[in-house]
Amino acid sequence: MYRKTIKPLLASRIDGSSTPVLPPGVVLTGCRILRNHAPGAEPYVVEFQSAGERYSCPLFLFQPRTQSLAPPLDPVLLQGAGI
Repeated sequence: MYRKTIKPLLASRIDGSSTPVLPPGVVLTGCRILRNHAPGAEPYVVEFQSAGERYSCPLFLFQPRTQSLAPPLDPVLLQGAGI
């Protein structure tokens, strides 16, 4: 699943090295929602990748700051579909 940031998104690197703000227009891949069972933690987090780095952030921050992005269309499939 591909997504793109449409507003600045505060995310944590999975390795814990930093907490950058990803600017609008950044493509995100491998997005998955995880249930967080730790007491006092956000109940749902999203893990994703961008530019070779792995990130996470609370779902409530992720949803309004990203949008779905269709993957590039394969020209061979388009030709076979008569498009």
